Amino acid sequence: MTLLIQVLSSPSLVNFFTEQQWRALVVQGKKANMLGSLYALFLDASIDVPYKVRWHLSGEFLRVSAQKQQALFELFKLNVALEPQVLGGFAALKGVAYILHDTRSSQGRNFSDIDIIVSQCQVKNIEFRLKAFGWFRSEIDDYDDKYYREWMHEIPPLTHSKRFTTLDVHHNILPRTNKQHFDASLFEFVEVEVEHVGKVKTLSKKDMLIHCAVHLFTESEFHNGLRDLYDLHSMMTQFQSESETFLSELADRAIELGLGNYLFYAVRYTQLVFCTEVPTEIVSKLEPYKPKFLNVWDFAFLNVFKPDVKACRTWRTPIAKFLTYWRGHLIRMPLRLLVPHLLRKSWMQLRDKFTKDPIDGEQLP
Repeated sequence: MTLLIQVLSSPSLVNFFTEQQWRALVVQGKKANMLGSLYALFLDASIDVPYKVRWHLSGEFLRVSAQKQQALFELFKLNVALEPQVLGGFAALKGVAYILHDTRSSQGRNFSDIDIIVSQCQVKNIEFRLKAFGWFRSEIDDYDDKYYREWMHEIPPLTHSKRFTTLDVHHNILPRTNKQHFDASLFEFVEVEVEHVGKVKTLSKKDMLIHCAVHLFTESEFHNGLRDLYDLHSMMTQFQSESETFLSELADRAIELGLGNYLFYAVRYTQLVFCTEVPTEIVSKLEPYKPKFLNVWDFAFLNVFKPDVKACRTWRTPIAKFLTYWRGHLIRMPLRLLVPHLLRKSWMQLRDKFTKDPIDGEQLP
């Protein structure tokens, strides 16, 4: 178990840390994008952090707090742009949704963009409306644009022309090519009243947690994997403490949506990594959704759910990355689509590399 995971599971351990251990914790926390989360955890536990370490953690915490305020401002602007009466409005997802539900994991949590979900039938109208309010498509080529629109569950990312924030507009949580793809209207939505913002829709707590599990366990790259697994651990622990039937209802809900396999992964790896307390009857309820070759996936996930620093890498790390990379791609697309897509992308990258003009001192290969 890495130092960062030990501290996330039991913050009081740092009371006995040497200077070298503090230094290692900062390195691991920074690589995992969790320095702000660590500081929030220490504040909550009233743990005194050495000065040399505190400025690393508090600086990131302040940056993330400003990021949080910016996200709420963007929600206010989106409420103005996407009139619910005309366009059906939007619902917040992922990091912003955690803020709206005031989850413990949202305290100090780093995130890079604003994620929303809209009605699929309104995507074109919403994209046009967002453009009028300063949101423009990021620089991507026509092939990538077509790829997003034909196969994915979201449109290409949008960037605001003045504020430079990034907006991901989803119309579902799974790509059309995923065999478990279903209509997003089956989700449960709730409204949250936010000061200075107004009413904002988001997924219910159960569906938000299920979406978190789906998002994590369809990934092919895990540079934020430990952070997202900690989100699952933190929310499961918090929501179960608020309602003793929450996890049972969560399992029933995941099975109802046909997503029991994703919740199986979430429960298994939060237990194995963070020792999350989950009643045995919930584990038994999800047992039918256990994947084939579970030992292989245990090997893979337990070796990617750690900070990607030298001290935490072993010979297992590249193999685990290889397995999870291809697993993620194969979940998103069947081989008949994936192979041509990857060949096309590889060719385009090679073409760009060898045809790039020498600019600002760049040399042709």
